[in-house]
Formats: sequence, structure tokens, C-alpha cells
Amino acid sequence: MSRGVARILSGVALAALVVLSVSPVPAPKPARADTLPMVTDVDLTAQITQLLAGYKGTYRVSVRELGGAGRSVSIRGTSRVEPASTIKLFYAWLALRQVDAGRLSLTTKLASGYSVSSCLRLMISLSDNPCSTDIRERLGNRWINAQLAQQGFPGTYIVVNSSGGYVTKRVTTRDLVELYSRIEAETGLSAGSTALLHRLLQGQIWRFRLTSGLESGVMAETKSGQLLLTDGMVEADTGIVYGPTTTYAVAVIGTGGASKYAVRRISQMIYEHFEAPVVTPARFPVAQFHAASQTALRTAPGGGVTAWLSAGTHVEVVATERNWYQVKAAGRTGWVWYSTLALVPEYRW
Repeated sequence: MSRGVARILSGVALAALVVLSVSPVPAPKPARADTLPMVTDVDLTAQITQLLAGYKGTYRVSVRELGGAGRSVSIRGTSRVEPASTIKLFYAWLALRQVDAGRLSLTTKLASGYSVSSCLRLMISLSDNPCSTDIRERLGNRWINAQLAQQGFPGTYIVVNSSGGYVTKRVTTRDLVELYSRIEAETGLSAGSTALLHRLLQGQIWRFRLTSGLESGVMAETKSGQLLLTDGMVEADTGIVYGPTTTYAVAVIGTGGASKYAVRRISQMIYEHFEAPVVTPARFPVAQFHAASQTALRTAPGGGVTAWLSAGTHVEVVATERNWYQVKAAGRTGWVWYSTLALVPEYRW
């Protein structure tokens, strides 16, 4: 059994975290996972390049085998690009470093009134945007940029205006793979914060890109993103894959009308190159949750009740506003409170 599989943890609900200070973290730099020996996998690079020639858009791909022969791939891996929600992984990592440095307390409320722990859960497991903004603003745009540069992520930063206000963000797939490599190597965070981040990633519910390209039952801890820009869709996903014989970090970001199916196909190609042909592809139902008890379906967060969902009703989450989930269920669309839902078995590692 791989070390990753042995680390399976139950649930995604977390205890509250605490106060964010934006003062610099004095802790020493983490050990650099990218100092480990790496060997460019020429064959895999050629296969992915040929595959991408058949898809619309421009893709950046980085792969790093964490152990073994240290095989790696970099296709535009240092290209700085709009990352969609994959940037949230860096926000979480930096917030947890503040926890480890003693600059967070376990009960701090952010500007929205939500605790840091609640926003970490929502930001990573459900990709909630309001909580991402809460955490980013508490850390500070310029502080985040200074820390990312200091910690060895040269291609990842927030684009700010002259007053330091948020404009947009940039990431490289090289930096995403480096961050995942550190998470897996347990460098840069305490054991407790590392376990917390693994648990959040295991609860991530958007699994129709990297994870769906794997063999059924193979665990992956991923953070995906999707964003529509004027030149087309951004499709991104990044994660650690715990295969039967090897573990590897992977990041894919496609722009200019990219396809999530291309990301899935890249994932399958990498898995089959490192492991074996996929016989039974991983499949996840559209409905990630079911109603744990009778649940009110509302017109808006905290709005009027339009229907009641009986216990066991399958529920597809399509968006979130912090702890309010917009869902499709029983032929209706509405909003439900998070604690009334439970993950279906297929989404539990």
C-alpha cells in the first residue's frame, strides 16, 4: 500500500483556525523538493505534445515523479498564465504557514465573519470564491507576492495596481508541481498542517479532469479550476496521483478555448505511461452529495423555502456562496445549507 493511500482520512469538516497577521514569516525556507534528481521523460513529452496538437487551445504541462527514477515533463512549464482556481492552493499553503509560525489562532474570524478553517475547507474542497477573497485579502496581496518569491515560486504572483489592489493572478505549472512536491515531502508545513491540507484536497469535489483519467480506485489529491475569458475557456487541474507503483505530481493549464476532456486525456496518458493501460476508468456521479436529512431548498442563501428534499435525495452542487450551496436536485435548482448534505460514497477516499 502506498504511503498516500495509507493516509486516507475521513470527512472534510475541520476545526476552526485563527488570526491571520500579514507580518513576514521568519521561519526558514522549506527544503526544496525540486533539488531532487529529475530525468526528462522524452517519450512521454513527445506523446503529450502529439496529443495536444489535436486539441484547441494552448496547454502547459508539468509532471514530476516523486521518487523512483524521478521522471519529469515540462511543456511550457515556466509560462506564466491565468491559473483559474488552482492559485487557491498557494493561498492555503501560505495561510497554514502562518498557523505554523503562530500568527493564526484557531478561532479567528475573517472579514466575512467566517473562520479561517471554514474558508480553507470551502476554498479548497468546493473552490468557493468569496472565501478565497477573504483569505487573500487578510494575508495581503503584496505580502503573498513577497512570500511566493522568497519561497521559490518565481512564476506565481498576484498582479496588483499602483495602490496594491488586486487585478489578476499568474501561475506556472512548474510552480504548482513544486508546491505539491513539497506537500508530499512534508517540507514547509508542520505535520498537522500537512495532514489538514491533504484532507482538504481529498475532499475536493470537482473530479472531471485529472482524476477521471485514472484507473478506478486510484487516489488523487487535486485542485481544479475553470474560468471563461474573452479568448475562451481556461481549464486547469493539478494534483498528486498515488499509483500502484509510483507517486507523481502533475499540473495542466489550458487556455484559449481549452477543453476539460483534453486535461482528462493528458492525465490518462501520463498514468498509462507510468503504470499500465486504464482498464476501468474512474467515474464520479454528477451529484456529489445526498441530503443527510430532510433539507429545505431555498430561493437564495437564507431565502424562502421552495421545496423540501427528502433524506437520501442526490444533490449536485453547482456553485457556492460560503456555506450556502447552489444545487440541482429532484428536478429543481435552489440553495441549501452545507450541513444538511453528505458526500456520496464515490467521493470518499
